[in-house]
Amino acid sequence: MRQRKALKKTFTVVDDVTKHNMSLITKLSNDRKLNLARAYYFNGHVYGVTEDERRHRYDIDILDDDEESDAE
Repeated sequence: MRQRKALKKTFTVVDDVTKHNMSLITKLSNDRKLNLARAYYFNGHVYGVTEDERRHRYDIDILDDDEESDAE
């Protein structure tokens, strides 16, 4: 019985989305060229899912590249 009670206890892990990751999700969601159905944050990474259900992982480096090209 003691083991059962121990197994029923639950806990929640919360992973905060950083400002840069939120900016990346917004940029991915608004970019029509990527043809993404949705973009989301999971387990410390940003993912995008295309219309044909393929999942891609994105890094914040994409934002840095775009900011450099905007400055030129």
